[in-house]
Amino acid sequence: KEKGKEKISSEQKRHTSKREEKQVNKCLAITTVTKLRCQNFVIMDEVNPSIYCAEHIDLDPNSIFHRCKYELFTDMKQKCKEIISKDYKCCHKHLDLWLENDFVGQDGIKKTTDLCKRTIQLVQEERKLQVKAKNTNSAIYHRKCKQIKKYKSINRSLNVHLIKLGSIYAS
Repeated sequence: KEKGKEKISSEQKRHTSKREEKQVNKCLAITTVTKLRCQNFVIMDEVNPSIYCAEHIDLDPNSIFHRCKYELFTDMKQKCKEIISKDYKCCHKHLDLWLENDFVGQDGIKKTTDLCKRTIQLVQEERKLQVKAKNTNSAIYHRKCKQIKKYKSINRSLNVHLIKLGSIYAS
């Protein structure tokens, strides 16, 4: 009888340890609707690992990411769900609106140029991490591929905006 109990208890221990392992990669935020712990996976980043998922990333003061600040519907206060570096206010989808509103005049040219340089730096950093993760972690590798595409899109938008600003002030 005692041996049977030992087997059950060791199996229970294994199940609890598996549950604990699964909980390690889960978000630490408490949802406002259910008042329970969020069950989404955290943002896995080698440079700056987060303890929050994409939905709750704004709760992490140490994160280098945040959610896009663009409001989809102003009456419902619903925001875009894209995650972007804190260097940018908006994601690659809403960047043009942000540039047209906040990056005007001679000061806009300087701001846009600085963001272009930062974007190039981010692409280079992401490429280094992508190469590292290629053989070790396929999930991070694919995430880095997506990030690089987004940063390249941002860089294209910034260059187009610079051309617009340059043509306005050249004439």
